[in-house]
Amino acid sequence: MKKIFFLLLILSLYLLFFKNSPQKTPGVTPLPQEVKLPSLVDTLNSVNYHQHTYPFAYYLVPNSKNLQLFLNLPQSDSSTDLIKKHKCTFLTNGGFYDQNNQPLGWFVENKIEKSREITSRLFNGFIYSKDNQFSITTTPIANADFGLQSGPLLIKDQALMPLKIINDEGRRRVIATLTPQNQLIFITIVSKDSEFNGPLLAETPQVLEIIGQKINQDFDVAINLDGGSASAFYTPQTYIKEFSPIGSYFCY
Repeated sequence: MKKIFFLLLILSLYLLFFKNSPQKTPGVTPLPQEVKLPSLVDTLNSVNYHQHTYPFAYYLVPNSKNLQLFLNLPQSDSSTDLIKKHKCTFLTNGGFYDQNNQPLGWFVENKIEKSREITSRLFNGFIYSKDNQFSITTTPIANADFGLQSGPLLIKDQALMPLKIINDEGRRRVIATLTPQNQLIFITIVSKDSEFNGPLLAETPQVLEIIGQKINQDFDVAINLDGGSASAFYTPQTYIKEFSPIGSYFCY
């Protein structure tokens, strides 16, 4: 009798403990609490203009001899694949392209002209390399090593260009600049709220001037490259990826 009572007592205690113990679903790992990670734009330097904050990143090309320009059409490889393919320390997009996946305007790759100059008030600038010297001008040059047409020009002869853009919208900006010492610097500007947004195009010269003051650089000339979702910017410290394919790219 005592033995039966003892067994019943053990069974009761076991059932009581098992019932009140938390149960786990087989094969399911409990999810950890959500951890809010800092966004990319939170890690960048920033400037303020007209009560807006614009994070930015830049890359000063150490040696122009090692910079190359490639067309990424029609294959449209991702910037991640391009960085691996060419072992780029730095990569950013080039100029614009049309709906037929052709460069908009003049484009030279490996001394071969792939596309001819077009007349455009917006795409009014050219960036090219000849004999390892970079230039940003209003006209293309014959026998360039590589180069492209883009625009608009944002700074010319150290003067900010006045821009009037119809249906202007804030977009991520990618810019190529030359200092008075002919140092080539690429800059990307985004919005505090989204890495795909940025300043209005008409405001970009002013924002660029403030960035120059912050990084202690004067800009002799500057040209706007493709931006928004069809732009990418990679340095050892920063990687801002594209959403749409980039039509061409600079690789260092």
